[in-house]
Amino acid sequence: MKAVGFLCDPSRILAMVVAVVIVNLTGLASAQTRTETFVSIDSGEMTAVYFRVAKAICKVIVDEVRAQGFRCSGEMTPGSAYNVEKVASGELEFAIVQGDVLFSAYKGIGQWDDKPVTELRSVLSLYPELVTIVARADANIRRLADLAGKRWQSSNRSTDNLGPHLSRL
Repeated sequence: MKAVGFLCDPSRILAMVVAVVIVNLTGLASAQTRTETFVSIDSGEMTAVYFRVAKAICKVIVDEVRAQGFRCSGEMTPGSAYNVEKVASGELEFAIVQGDVLFSAYKGIGQWDDKPVTELRSVLSLYPELVTIVARADANIRRLADLAGKRWQSSNRSTDNLGPHLSRL
């Protein structure tokens, strides 16, 4: 049995998984549904990776299911924390969120301190996001706990979510 071409291309597998999930969530799985349905994938700032990922996913979705009346648009937002708040409030339906931001919201950490957002669910993980911490040799930082009480700077404060975790050291 020969596999369908677009499913064999690794660069399209993620987008197709998202397409299947969204199609099922929006009720387009029914063969009798021919009404036009629009879904936006809210992401992050225009220069951020998540915005480009949302645009790419939507392009594949539209290319593959346009005939069923499905439209998709990747939309710019201020970032993950905004997306959590807006999805939780019902203003947004689907958004890309950093895993640590979703974790903090779900557990009630940081800006969600004692106000956990437990009604959200992760649909899929795009990729693992690693953190690299660099310190001067004379800073006496040998392990993560040594960062407690130290000044630190993230490369992008608007999307940073390390602060709440470091403050608990």
